[in-house]
Amino acid sequence: MSSVNYAPMRTIGIYGFKLFSRMDEKLSSRAIIHNLTLLLLIGFVLRMVVAQTFLGGLNRGYQGDEGGYLSLATHIAQGLGFTGNSGAVTSYRVPGLPLLLAIPIGLIGPNIIAIRIFMCFVESLLIPACYLLVRSVTGSAKLGLIASTIAIFFPSWIIPSGAVLTDIPAAILVTLMVWMLIEGNRRQSLLWIVGAGLFWGTATLTRAVSLIDGPAIVLWLLLITPGWKSRLAAVAAVTIPFACVLAPWSIRNAYLHSRFVLISTQGGVVLYISNNPEATGILAIDQAYGDESSAQRYPKDEYPNEVARDDLLKAQAIKFIRENPRRFAQLCFIRFVQFWKLYSPRVPVSNSLAVIASFGVALPFFLIQAFRRGWRRGPEMLFLLIILCQTGLHMVYGSIVRYRVPIEPLIIVMGITGFCWMFGRFRLWRGTAPSTGYI
Repeated sequence: MSSVNYAPMRTIGIYGFKLFSRMDEKLSSRAIIHNLTLLLLIGFVLRMVVAQTFLGGLNRGYQGDEGGYLSLATHIAQGLGFTGNSGAVTSYRVPGLPLLLAIPIGLIGPNIIAIRIFMCFVESLLIPACYLLVRSVTGSAKLGLIASTIAIFFPSWIIPSGAVLTDIPAAILVTLMVWMLIEGNRRQSLLWIVGAGLFWGTATLTRAVSLIDGPAIVLWLLLITPGWKSRLAAVAAVTIPFACVLAPWSIRNAYLHSRFVLISTQGGVVLYISNNPEATGILAIDQAYGDESSAQRYPKDEYPNEVARDDLLKAQAIKFIRENPRRFAQLCFIRFVQFWKLYSPRVPVSNSLAVIASFGVALPFFLIQAFRRGWRRGPEMLFLLIILCQTGLHMVYGSIVRYRVPIEPLIIVMGITGFCWMFGRFRLWRGTAPSTGYI
């Protein structure tokens, strides 16, 4: 397999990265592992402290989707299969998180404190994942450790501490997937791309919207890989493992419902909630109406087949979109704003201020790097394609700020590289750094 040499991208030809490269010479592999382990431990402890002190305690009751995931996980651990509260088998939710939760439940039972501590540990794994991605993009271990430190304290990654939700696990898997894709291209190794396909499949079974990353991944591989044989090999190397990961679940769904269901029976429900005559584009409002309206239109006692009910709701949503294209465009714009907003009147002011002071600071540097590098063949192009795919999906299917979490590591990494470029430009402007010829 051949690859495009984007070695200049690993330093971006700026003095900022050159400075960090000289600092890297003082870091041995042992020191890096020691520092990374320490950061992981700090992140784990901090998340437990935040959950206990600010989020109602580690023994707080389950809220929203948490109860559904725990019910599925408990039934799996008890040997009852993937069944809901009613005891009926279901494909409404994807199995990734319930299967993960079945591990601690199977060992110590459905202890709420232990489960939340377990989720705090899982969430802290985003710290080394960020290190790997930044190290791969920049070639600097020092910058990787800085990114890991940011991951410890980044507000939108701390606010859900201990929450039994898919956002942070999906962010970890997407980050590792992108890391393996970049390394696969840099090392000219199909094995790494196969690993990326496995992570992509696992991310999709954890959070179904990760399926939309497919067009971004395939397009990037086609653009970055020279030679049509190498391109086909790279695409096959990522899609075949992805299909193998999804296959057992899809086959189970086909056997259960007597028809093909790739991931879940939730797509039509979500599409209807966000696209109906009463939709506002604000999911916090639309969720309640959508749930009530769908229950009245197609009650479960009259429509017990969840696939048929999902298809009916999907048809209603598509009918609304076709008959009201202008209103649909308005809703899409509202959902775009909801997805990228920094402030919300529906959350505590302190939460919004924390997001503005963190994500809001990173966003300008992300945009700088997107304009500089997003159109060139390299890691940032992959980042940008995935971000665009996720944004487009949530413009149609509904969005809140929390849905942005799985792609936030990509945004932060681009923000870091954008800041380093600005730092290098500033030092050149001040005359304190020699020109490298790449600016």
